[in-house]
Amino acid sequence: MLALPVGHHRPQGAFQRRKGRSCQYVDVLKVGVAALLVFKRQRCSRWLERQMKEMGLVHGSEKERLGQWLGTKTKLGQRDASQMCRFLYAWEDGQVHCI
Repeated sequence: MLALPVGHHRPQGAFQRRKGRSCQYVDVLKVGVAALLVFKRQRCSRWLERQMKEMGLVHGSEKERLGQWLGTKTKLGQRDASQMCRFLYAWEDGQVHCI
């Protein structure tokens, strides 16, 4: 997903897929999730474990299950997103916390 050329009208907040291009923000998402997993692991662990379990990811190491879960596609409202993106939104909304 990249910005549209100058002069091209698009609705505010909308993104457009461009053929042969990848998301310009993909590394920002990865770095944000990695930081939470490293520095706030204890706060995230139970929430993430519950999400993986609800998805049926119960076999394999935690690292394998987490990698699979983070890469899975989901819906956020009407938008397609990854679980990685959903995790950041849940963190921001205060849904991720120690139980």
